[in-house]
Amino acid sequence: MIEIKIHQLLNAGYDLSEVYTVEVPEYMDTEFKLLANQKVQIEIHKIQGGLSLNMASQEVKGQVTCARTLEDFVYTHKTHAFEMQAYKQLPEGLDPQDVLQINTKNMTLDIDPFIREAIFISLPYSFVSQKKDSSKSSNSSPSDSQSFKPFANLKDLL
Repeated sequence: MIEIKIHQLLNAGYDLSEVYTVEVPEYMDTEFKLLANQKVQIEIHKIQGGLSLNMASQEVKGQVTCARTLEDFVYTHKTHAFEMQAYKQLPEGLDPQDVLQINTKNMTLDIDPFIREAIFISLPYSFVSQKKDSSKSSNSSPSDSQSFKPFANLKDLL
């Protein structure tokens, strides 16, 4: 849980914004394990009835397994820009899962769901290491029609 105090920002006039540098938790996903000691920047703007959170495209690193070789490697992920709103009271017509709720008792905002979604929503379907395979010759490539023949052994099945 990552809470930030937003009392001054909520009581300020419109057009006020603040930038927060937040340490990213080590999320344990089945495919992407974030590495420790990483930070992201979040810009928070005052809007009518709440706040608008923005995270520009940033890089985070995680431990992943290559879908081709099944070897672990560190993957540098560039997130997409992400935005979400937070309100003291949920406006009509909005789904509660689409916005963050401001804790009015202590005037804090839990931004953990925002950070998690900003990072994980743009991850690729599978991870493939860009490391060169030393067992292959350097001048052959999988796209080369002579070296890549996916149906070459089909005739042996008949």
